[in-house]
Amino acid sequence: MRRHRVLAELLEQGTRSNLVLPVHRPAPVPSNTSSQQPSRSTIEYDAMRSLGINPSHALQHPGFYYYIAARCTEMRRERFLAIADAEVCIDSFFIT
Repeated sequence: MRRHRVLAELLEQGTRSNLVLPVHRPAPVPSNTSSQQPSRSTIEYDAMRSLGINPSHALQHPGFYYYIAARCTEMRRERFLAIADAEVCIDSFFIT
């Protein structure tokens, strides 16, 4: 839809200037061999992992939103063609 394309254009313009899209990666698994840094408890890692990233709240690359906009346009065109074919069938039914 139009809002997907507008969002994609805004993100594209933002990334051309100084906007940096965050990289969403899961929290690293604690390693038992790191003796230099104070070890975090497994509760902290579980909390970080459970918070996670909700895909509906994360920004994606602008190409993703351009793709979604194109798919919405294709679906809208398919619905239009189906309605147009149905109207032609109804018109030909009433004419004959």
